[in-house]
Amino acid sequence: MSNQYQSLIDAFGTCGFHEKAALPTLAVCPYDWRKDNALAAHLLAIKVAEMYERHGSDLVLNLVAHSMGGLVCRYFLESGQFSQASHPGFASVRRLITIGTPHRGAPSAQEGRAFVAKHGRRSGPPSMTSVR
Repeated sequence: MSNQYQSLIDAFGTCGFHEKAALPTLAVCPYDWRKDNALAAHLLAIKVAEMYERHGSDLVLNLVAHSMGGLVCRYFLESGQFSQASHPGFASVRRLITIGTPHRGAPSAQEGRAFVAKHGRRSGPPSMTSVR
């Protein structure tokens, strides 16, 4: 993992959250942003289950995510593919804090949708013909 988030991790450490403690109070969940968010959500589900396994039913989780990570977290929480029954710890999530997450899509995606709405799918360059 690159160190681009190290200052945020350090700030959490200053507040008493530690990844390497005997009983961790911080978990980092890196993922490959080039792959499907559903795959990243499954990685998050594994991380949540690990925390639940270590802390038990008293676990309270606050997810903090940057950019696309916020969409990954939303997929985990809102897709209906995850639940406490199938993914231990799911019910322990109390809040999601997102930083710079494109909840309404990226500007280039908005332009693509506008192009398709105006010209139809088959009118644009090949990259526009696959917009759905």
